[in-house]
Amino acid sequence: MKCVLVFFALPLTWLVIAPADVAFSQTQAELTRQAANEFKAADADLNRVYKALLAKLDDEGRAKLVAAQRAWITFRDAEAAYEADTLRGGSAQEMTRWGVMASLTQERTKTLKNSLENDNSDR
Repeated sequence: MKCVLVFFALPLTWLVIAPADVAFSQTQAELTRQAANEFKAADADLNRVYKALLAKLDDEGRAKLVAAQRAWITFRDAEAAYEADTLRGGSAQEMTRWGVMASLTQERTKTLKNSLENDNSDR
């Protein structure tokens, strides 16, 4: 009897502890769309922090940040393409590219937030 209860209880436990946004039968297209949406949210957050930091800088500081950001975007896109290439031709290639872009964008946002919070003077 105990074995029967455990057999039925374990799947139900997973249902309770599973994250709310986990779908049980997602297609690859849905997973890719979710990854793209995560990137879009990360990019919006990055743009908010970037604009706030730009507002604190003088002309020279702004020019340097703009140049750094452009170079970083080039790196982010190339890195995502490189990492996704390991799945070339596979159905998860685009999802991987979006996921890498989201992850790198979140890291960049943390870096810019740190600069924004630790900037004691107008540069």
